[in-house]
Amino acid sequence: MSLSTAIVLLHWRNTNQLTEVVRRVHSWSHHDVEVIVVDNDPSPDSSSLLKMEDERLHYVNAGKNLGFGAGCNLGVETARALGVENVLLLNCDARLDENNFGRLIDTLNDNNQIDFVSPVICEQRAGVEEFYVGAKDIAHHQITREKMSPEKLERLGDGEILETEYISGTAFLGRLKTFDTLGPLDAAYFFSGEIADYCRRARDAGFGLAVALKARVVHFSDETPGAVRNTLYYYYSLRNRFLFVRKHYPQKRIGLTVKWALVGIGFSLKNIIRMRFGAARAALLAVLHGTIGKFGFQNDRFV
Repeated sequence: MSLSTAIVLLHWRNTNQLTEVVRRVHSWSHHDVEVIVVDNDPSPDSSSLLKMEDERLHYVNAGKNLGFGAGCNLGVETARALGVENVLLLNCDARLDENNFGRLIDTLNDNNQIDFVSPVICEQRAGVEEFYVGAKDIAHHQITREKMSPEKLERLGDGEILETEYISGTAFLGRLKTFDTLGPLDAAYFFSGEIADYCRRARDAGFGLAVALKARVVHFSDETPGAVRNTLYYYYSLRNRFLFVRKHYPQKRIGLTVKWALVGIGFSLKNIIRMRFGAARAALLAVLHGTIGKFGFQNDRFV
């Protein structure tokens, strides 16, 4: 008998977050899940700690930091060996309780036209709860997440799903057979943009994507250190738009390359004025590498 779902978590300098997620998931009582941890920051200490925290988890030593895409691919391979039906890629800075997990699974199981689904993303900013539903094309938009007012979300609440072109990678659920059909996430992104790329590939192949309007996940984006967010995150977020353009908009490549180069240069100049030299450098490197086609791992330039 096959297991229902494998939850894939990536470890990279987030041991406390990760172990908390593992404890929460293994406290569930009504859903049959397997937890897979791919260690992108392996060391004797991390290996022992993660295994000690819960012997039920499936620990995969990546050997080094493979990035988000390649790490998730290892997780999917492990899920395949376990014989599961579904795979959930879950960020460690997200909190998904069992009830909302159940709603997410029910949405996928009850809608044959949908192959990948994500919940509504909930975040707290200055004491105000914000909701995000789906996303925009990263080749054309700098702010890609689709924010939705509570009032509009309530009006849509009678419907179970909202079909969309892109969904969030914060909690990304799909059938294993669909992952197998599409193939692995593109490791060249290394971090940021992989799920947007996967959504585009899914749509091009005729698969459906949707947001489960009755499911919620709480995302604690402010738990990421500011120095990392202002350098690594911005570098990869900008650089990988050039990769996305190369793959999916070859006929518009020149125009979109110029657009994102100007965005990066403008961002860099603003940060030089503010004496935020790390962020300024990250933007310039993103433009340089994106333009010449230098993708993959570049963390050693920042950390």
